[in-house]
Amino acid sequence: MMSPSDPIEKHFTRLKTDQKRALAKLNIHTLRDLLYHFPTRYENTGPSGTIATATSGSDITLYGTIRKPETKKTWKSRRPIAQALLEDASGSIKLMWFSQPYIAKSLHDGMVVKIQGKVTGPIEKPYIANPEIDRTAVRAEDVHDSLFAKSSVTEERRLIPVYPESKGISSLWIFHALKRVFENRVHETLIDPIPVDILERYHLPKIDTALVWMHHPRSREDAEIARKRLAFEEVFSLQISLQKKRDDTSNKKVLPVCVDTDLLKSFISSFPFPPTNAQTRAIESIALDFKSSHPMMRLLEGDVGSGKTAVAAATSYMVATSTPQ
Repeated sequence: MMSPSDPIEKHFTRLKTDQKRALAKLNIHTLRDLLYHFPTRYENTGPSGTIATATSGSDITLYGTIRKPETKKTWKSRRPIAQALLEDASGSIKLMWFSQPYIAKSLHDGMVVKIQGKVTGPIEKPYIANPEIDRTAVRAEDVHDSLFAKSSVTEERRLIPVYPESKGISSLWIFHALKRVFENRVHETLIDPIPVDILERYHLPKIDTALVWMHHPRSREDAEIARKRLAFEEVFSLQISLQKKRDDTSNKKVLPVCVDTDLLKSFISSFPFPPTNAQTRAIESIALDFKSSHPMMRLLEGDVGSGKTAVAAATSYMVATSTPQ
């Protein structure tokens, strides 16, 4: 059974040293970290079609049979790649996964798969680079249906998340790792940090729904709703943290600052300009806070040139000229 707090290595036991290093660099240590590793963008998988209809530069979804999976290295850079042929009744096309040689080991000749990706390369020798490959729940009749549909291209589209990567961990690896986590319903065991009444007030989805929509959106609208909810959660958590810090601070005792009113008036009168009403109110409020035995927490706001520096100078002067009680 998977738990959000489980270390990533507990359930992904075949991780290599460079993959562990890459996950740490991405700040992914637990399954919860993986769930909160969000896509930077989404790509359309493109319409379903046949290999004969695939044209360079197009996004497409293909059903076919894997032939001759193998591991190679590029000619110049000696970069490791996995490659295979995808075959249907209309023809065949090369599939290539750069810097992911392990994919070739997961494929076997005769495997029926669903491929999604962008057709690239020259017109006479097109190939699909780093396609997403679905090895599960694909039947031989799916290939047949794609070949003999009423139209050679059907308008089925899906959004594929693209994740931040690091050397050793690709976006595709993260996609499949998350698929496994979702299949084990780990997201449903998370405690939602936002109370139900606030979710209802602002029409926000629950955390488990938001995570599904973030990683596997049915539409860009779903992804945007999930993004806003998770952004709200981030700000909400920050506000709670600041409020807790404020409450903890207010319970502490500090030495009061004894303000010499006459010296303060003399200092302010030395300004090359008379203080505004707003500046005067700010200085008086700070002086009043200094009489308290609790820490002061204030944020001074104002436009550029409004005189915040003058208020800060007066505050510093009050502390510097404070007399012990």
